[in-house]
Amino acid sequence: MGAARVARASAVRSREENNDRMKMALSGAQMLHSEALVHKMGEDAINESIAAQKQQMDNITTAVPGAPPDAAGKVIAKGKTSDDLNRMLQPDANGKSELDPSTQTVFQDGRIVTGMDANGLPLYRTTYSVVQPAKEVELTPENAKYLNENLGLTGSEAYSTGKDKDGKDIPLQRLPGFEVNGLFQKANTANVIKRAAQVSNAKDQKIIDEAQDSAAAKSFQKSPTFLKVLDAHTVPGKDGSEDPYVIAKTYDYLSTHPDVQAQVAKETGAANLMKAYEDYAGSETILKQKLEDYHKTQAKSQDTVDSMLDKAVSDPKEIEGHTPAFTAAMKSIIADPDASVEKKKKAANVLAITQDVRQGEIDLEKAKAEGKTEAAARFQGDENATSPQAFLASLKPADGAIVKMIGTGQMDIGRLEYLAARNPDLLKSVAVAFPNFDKSKVNKYVQASKEYASLKPGTPGAALNAGNAVLGHLERLKEI
Repeated sequence: MGAARVARASAVRSREENNDRMKMALSGAQMLHSEALVHKMGEDAINESIAAQKQQMDNITTAVPGAPPDAAGKVIAKGKTSDDLNRMLQPDANGKSELDPSTQTVFQDGRIVTGMDANGLPLYRTTYSVVQPAKEVELTPENAKYLNENLGLTGSEAYSTGKDKDGKDIPLQRLPGFEVNGLFQKANTANVIKRAAQVSNAKDQKIIDEAQDSAAAKSFQKSPTFLKVLDAHTVPGKDGSEDPYVIAKTYDYLSTHPDVQAQVAKETGAANLMKAYEDYAGSETILKQKLEDYHKTQAKSQDTVDSMLDKAVSDPKEIEGHTPAFTAAMKSIIADPDASVEKKKKAANVLAITQDVRQGEIDLEKAKAEGKTEAAARFQGDENATSPQAFLASLKPADGAIVKMIGTGQMDIGRLEYLAARNPDLLKSVAVAFPNFDKSKVNKYVQASKEYASLKPGTPGAALNAGNAVLGHLERLKEI
């Protein structure tokens, strides 16, 4: 009889645990739906969602007061992109995954810059934390209020915020961690849907007309500076149709140019220029939607930071015409505390090439302004210099620094290849400044370097990589 009771109790516990796991997995699916919705709502909605979910994450990992240490939840991983999460879901050789959606959940924890759009504006990507909920959680007053408001709970159904209707203290609500997770995900989805409805309602033409008819909105037509900015950011369609993104592009420009913003404010007499601009656009929600539509359109033509790095390393010519985007992307890698030393080194080399490309673009723009068809030739020193040192000194400072880096073997191979291809006189000047430099061997050096860096079958790099893998396996075998 005792064994039977134990068996029945074990079966009940097993069913309960499976039920809890199914609820966690369902909450995860709801979270994905909520994420898809919020990312259609614009940056403000995303940032608000991140702030709310950080509070939720703190709450769900904190065990109820007096609980044993093993009852607390924990953060398994931080700052993960959706790609990272997908990799964590993949099973290893033993069928196990780093992320178990039946026992773990995911919360937004921040945003990272992944590049720049065609207008030099940053493109963002959301990051996430993987969390193991505490066994039992006490809802904070803030999160209880958030749940009540977004799930429409009132009276006896509402969760305790620590005070009753008369302001007297009452106990906070205690619930299992997996159940709190499900409530948070439902509330987040409801909050996004509610916000989407507000945006939809704000598109009512009457609201737009009233906003654009306000004195603040009309004052923009009196500002010569604003009209110039508006015109500069207007690109009509081929059929002469209106530029659908001019409102968003102009707003972004004003936001990032405080001197121009101050001049427009002076000419319009607006006490709060950006608030007045919302009326000009048709309302705050309409402006947010226009900004979201514009940034989303721009993002479609951009690569992620990693792909931009790979693209620039394999072919630096890809940087041409996109220097702001590559500059932002490489700086974000260099500033990333989780990036490897090797990756940061590659990014630093690409950033140096990007600066070379940008200098070439500036030189060409200057030449065109002077009525010339091409930029002035670079790396041309005094042909009558009496010594290599004198020739090096006769070069422009920036050109001399590059020649010296190549002559002393300090320049990255990718940058050397790009500069040599774009400037026919470069290697000749290096040979004059450094007589022992053999420019005929540069192409062979570039080719050999690429082969050893490549992992394509049949290349020295692939052979070295395979050899390294074999040595690693032997070391592991020795340990076993």
